[in-house]
Amino acid sequence: MAQSVVNMNALIEEIFLKCLGSAEKLKQYISQDIDLINYIKTKYGVLIGLAAGFLANRKDLLNELKSITHGDILEFLKRRRPDLYQILQTEEGKNWFKKQKFENFFKF
Repeated sequence: MAQSVVNMNALIEEIFLKCLGSAEKLKQYISQDIDLINYIKTKYGVLIGLAAGFLANRKDLLNELKSITHGDILEFLKRRRPDLYQILQTEEGKNWFKKQKFENFFKF
């Protein structure tokens, strides 16, 4: 059981890293005040639909994904992507990040 939690945390991290993209992409999201979740859903709707199908029978995994907080994201960014973390520590980055509703990403 502990192993699946470790794997899921790695999966969650990868999902968010892919969504945030490069430092330049993150700066673009912030400067254009892009709603990241709507942007990702629009761009990758088919893949999200496939993920929804996979998760439909895995309520435990879906609930774990829905419970991710802004603090959780910042913690792993600090460890794995300090460049993205530093961008989100600017005043503009903090304001943009607070507006993001990451829990909506996993609502299917």
